Amino acid sequence: MNLAIPYRRTLAYMGDTTIAFDMQPGISLYRNNGALFGIGGPIGIVAGVQVNPQLTLDAGADVPVLISFSNPAGFFFGPQLGGGGEYLIDRNLAVTARFRVGPRFALDSAGSNSQTGFVTLIGLAYNAR
Repeated sequence: MNLAIPYRRTLAYMGDTTIAFDMQPGISLYRNNGALFGIGGPIGIVAGVQVNPQLTLDAGADVPVLISFSNPAGFFFGPQLGGGGEYLIDRNLAVTARFRVGPRFALDSAGSNSQTGFVTLIGLAYNAR
């Protein structure tokens, strides 16, 4: 389970393309032969292209960071690349999907290791402004 607060800040507009800074700090709790509890989240850059008024496709690069306090205690990080999209159902409601893949490095109480990380996000987004 990951409870995060997404934050996105627009850096530049170029026609139908937007470049933004993106981060999602939060609290993570995973079952891992016990409970892994930590804080962190991805920090990255995303470039989105508005295909039509309802559909936006994007490509991004993130560096997910997790500081774990238990099972195992340590620091996890790694660059990830991927893409995604957002479809507006109405003015304030959208369906969103994205994926990221890349190496994941761990420096923890069990030693150090690396493996391939894969993140998929599918959800609903509501604009509360």
